[in-house]
Amino acid sequence: MNGALVRSAVKPMGGEPGFSFSAMVYTAGSGTLDGPFLWRIEATGDDGYHKTLTVHRVKVETINTKRSEWYPQKLLGKTVEFYPIKGEPGEVFAQYRIPGKLEVFPSEDGPITILADLTIRSVEKKVRRLVRFRMAPHRTKDFEFLFLPADVVKSASSEDPREWRW
Repeated sequence: MNGALVRSAVKPMGGEPGFSFSAMVYTAGSGTLDGPFLWRIEATGDDGYHKTLTVHRVKVETINTKRSEWYPQKLLGKTVEFYPIKGEPGEVFAQYRIPGKLEVFPSEDGPITILADLTIRSVEKKVRRLVRFRMAPHRTKDFEFLFLPADVVKSASSEDPREWRW
């Protein structure tokens, strides 16, 4: 959109976590991920060209439960700037954290569509468009394990704006 790559990102707040202790190594994983979610709209663009991202309206639609709800517009409308990404010259990144939680539950709601009314401003023009994001529930038997001490060290030293910081 206006030359920037736009996407939606969610971070699950629900699920069935696992935890184990073995030989002084902590591990954690998640077997099921379900809502609610923290959510944001992200855009990656070109340094010196892309300036701001604004989210005007957001609508959530679900297939199984037939919900179709506009997010309260009074909580939206804030403009965020694009910032350079350390270690990636020429790229800039903007993230619009949507206040509150995305109250959807893929196991019950089925496929979910998020419509976002966005504006991306560059040095040349402003482009406003309705963008559609789809979330499809997917079941897998694979489990991801995180080594907590390594993640703590990594997150403390990382300045990557694309990482989740809440």
